[in-house]
Amino acid sequence: MSKRFRRSSGGRRIHPPEVPKYCRAELLQDNYFHAVFEATKGLAQRIRDMSGGVQADGAALVDRVFSIDRPLLVLNSLRTETERSEHKGFAMLLKGCFGAARNPLLMSQKFCGKAKTTQQTTYR
Repeated sequence: MSKRFRRSSGGRRIHPPEVPKYCRAELLQDNYFHAVFEATKGLAQRIRDMSGGVQADGAALVDRVFSIDRPLLVLNSLRTETERSEHKGFAMLLKGCFGAARNPLLMSQKFCGKAKTTQQTTYR
């Protein structure tokens, strides 16, 4: 990882290390809105890669890859109700990530100020 990138991240280590490869340029520009968007797209690609290339996106991808009946990826053995609940909860977090970070982009509004143009998404 570049020295400039490490400096701009305050020297923090970013885990998993795959994240910067999807949004390094946006982070270096302090463009956090688009960095989150790109990182979320990268997360979907990572899930596809780890699951054998499932051709889906967002919630459909999560439903297919992390299904309880025939999962392609698992967090644990899925033997107990607690383990199944943990697995379902992780899938819900992933769906929330895709819904919160990607879908609002379609409904974002641009606000122009005197100094610069910014994008802002309002959640209600």
